[in-house]
Order: sequence, then structure tokens, then C-alpha cells
Amino acid sequence: MTRNQSSRCGQESCGRSLAATQCAQVVVISGSANQDLVWFNEFLTQLKPFESQPDIEYVTEASVQELLEKVSHLPRGTIVLPIVYSRDRAGNNYVPRDVNTMLAEVRHGPDKFCDF
Repeated sequence: MTRNQSSRCGQESCGRSLAATQCAQVVVISGSANQDLVWFNEFLTQLKPFESQPDIEYVTEASVQELLEKVSHLPRGTIVLPIVYSRDRAGNNYVPRDVNTMLAEVRHGPDKFCDF
């Protein structure tokens, strides 16, 4: 799958999730690596049509521990969208799928958890 195809799939999936739920909040998560931020910025562009629907929070400067704490306390009805998280602000490197697994494990009773 090319980057553009992946992005379109992400936008369509996100759009369906936002349209199909009465979510109060969306939390979009990204790491601090340059490539993480490239994907994050592309995803921001694709979320523009949905900005007026729920409250969208963007998290790019949090450590993995801070993310785990935040996600574990999100209210029901929150959609969690981890885009790519391969490096934190301190320069620690991570495998994005491992971060997504950790986030999913602390999310109590998720209504939506989209892993792109």
C-alpha cells in the first residue's frame, strides 16, 4: 500500500468512526520524530472536514508514560487515534505497534481505538 493509499484509508476509517459514533472527544497521538510529524501533519489535513464535530485534542509532545496515563483516564465515548509514535521528545526510540499495544492495554472499555 502506498503512503497516499494508506492516508486515504485512514481518512475513510476515521470519517466512518466519527460519523458512526456520538463521541465527545477525539485524541490524536503522534511521536516527536520528524517522520512521525510528517504523518501527523498529513493526518491533520485529512481531519479538517471533521473538526466541527467532536472536540479534537492533538498530543505530540508527551512521553509514553504520559500517554499511558492520559489514555487510561479518558472518558467513554473518546476515540483514540495513535498515528505514528516512534520517538519521544527525550529522543527515546519505540516501535509504533508496541506503543499502540500499550495504549490499547490501558484503555478501559474503549468505544473506539483506531490503529493506523
